[in-house]
Amino acid sequence: MLKEPLVEQWKADGKRLVRALVDAGLEVRAAFWFFDGESGRWRLVIHFPKVDNTSTNLLYGVVQRIMWPMKPPLSFGLSDVALASSSNMLLGAVGEIRRTGPDEIVDVDINGPLFPDGIQIDGLHIYRMAM
Repeated sequence: MLKEPLVEQWKADGKRLVRALVDAGLEVRAAFWFFDGESGRWRLVIHFPKVDNTSTNLLYGVVQRIMWPMKPPLSFGLSDVALASSSNMLLGAVGEIRRTGPDEIVDVDINGPLFPDGIQIDGLHIYRMAM
């Protein structure tokens, strides 16, 4: 499947959301856009340590409450966000490609295909990878 480029507005808005989550006191350990070749979509993958101990639905509600009042509104929706537990193999694979400090929010584009840990990665835009 051909990879659609990640639009600049999604990159900028993803960074705004990560900052808003951090400002709200959430411990964001990983945040990156990932192109899912199976669905043909970009997904904003976010990992909080709480994902492992808290209902995922509850955490999606927290993310949604932070997203809704943002001005200007985000150019993507909650359906474009994926919360990942620490056991998610994608987190380990992305961590092999690039790491950041625990307080950094960066803008790093990585084009694939890459195959860390046997996982195909066709495209990434990393904000934080502090696992």
